[in-house]
Order: sequence, then structure tokens, then C-alpha cells
Amino acid sequence: MKNTLSDQKVNSYVIIETEQVVKHMKTSGAHDAPVRYKTQDELMERCDLLYCNSVLQYFSSNEPLLSLVQRTEPNYIYLEDCIAKGEKDYFSTQKYYDSIIPYRFIGMNKLLKEVTGYEEVVKYPYSAPILGVIAPLEMGNFPAANRIRYAWSILLKKLERQ
Repeated sequence: MKNTLSDQKVNSYVIIETEQVVKHMKTSGAHDAPVRYKTQDELMERCDLLYCNSVLQYFSSNEPLLSLVQRTEPNYIYLEDCIAKGEKDYFSTQKYYDSIIPYRFIGMNKLLKEVTGYEEVVKYPYSAPILGVIAPLEMGNFPAANRIRYAWSILLKKLERQ
């Protein structure tokens, strides 16, 4: 964050994680001065930017994100690597090493309606290497209507009060 925003003053940067990760980071000494670690249940302050990368699909609903938006009242919301399409959420599983975990494909239009008080500023395909190759997501095992070519990066801006 500090490397990419060298001309900006980053006063604080809060990373929201599981309780186990927060405990480890608080005692490890591996974190930098403007960075603080909190769990989802801790008190949150207002923020300029709420950033979320590739975690929403592991929640059963958008409620954790909506709760953070309500509690932090950010000026901007940046969702990166967002697996989203269409009107409704649908659920499947994802192979994760030697196990299978639940996975939610987010209804893009539903998500954007639920994040009230914000407008979409920009949306563009998120491309990241998978096993070293940048390519469309492998979706051949899904019905054609449910396939998503790429994840999305979406920037939302708080609407001005009238």
C-alpha cells in the first residue's frame, strides 16, 4: 500500500482477519506501524477506502461486507477478484488441496443493489495468473448460463447527499 501510494499519507490500514490470524499477527512483530489487525466483530472506525480481495465468495451472503460498509461509511469501496455475474447467488464447491470447500458465485446485480448509497465508478476484468498463466477461469463443468470468463474489479463511490 505504501509503495503504490507514495505521494499519499496513509494514516492507518486495518486488516480484518480471523481471530487466529489476528492473534498471531499481534504477537509476531511482523506488522508495520500504520497496519492494525482486527476481527470482523471488533469496533470499526470510518475509513476512506474499504478494500476487499477474493473473500466474498467464501461467505454465505453479502452480509459481512454490508455490515462493514455500514460500520465504516467508506468514501470508496474497491472489490477485487470478485466472482460475480447475473441476478442471483448460486453455490458450488471448490477443490482446495485435499479437501472441498463451499464456494459462492455472487449475483453481481444483487450485490450492487445491496450496497445502497454507492454508485459504480468503474468495473473491469480482474486477471491474475492461475498456475503461472493468465487465462479465462476454467468453468467447463458449469452450465453455460453460470460460466464466468473472468473475475471483476469494481470501484464504488459514495453518493453525494442531496
